[in-house]
Amino acid sequence: DERSSTVRADAVRRLATWSPTNAIIVGDFNCTVDDPVLAPLLDGRWHDALADLPASGAGVATHHAFTGRTDGTRIDHVFVSRESDVKSARIVHHNPPGPWASDHWPVLVEIDVPDNG
Repeated sequence: DERSSTVRADAVRRLATWSPTNAIIVGDFNCTVDDPVLAPLLDGRWHDALADLPASGAGVATHHAFTGRTDGTRIDHVFVSRESDVKSARIVHHNPPGPWASDHWPVLVEIDVPDNG
């Protein structure tokens, strides 16, 4: 919920207790990775697939309000379970010709998920 940090915090607490094997959580969390709301996810069995990028700054915006801006905050996240290995992760700041498909940039992550057999 973009208007309520209380609702976001409740949703994150519930996600943090979810523990399937080799899972991935993706979405627009409407807050940066350094926001205390996300602490329950990052203190447990999940890690940020884009951990090499700062929470905000030049070239890390994941939303642009249909402007094409690339500087700003990273509010779209991919969290992977600790068993998974992130091979590569990036924000795709490219818009093909034509109208904007979204007010957010795509996040592309390649993950090696172990086979639990």
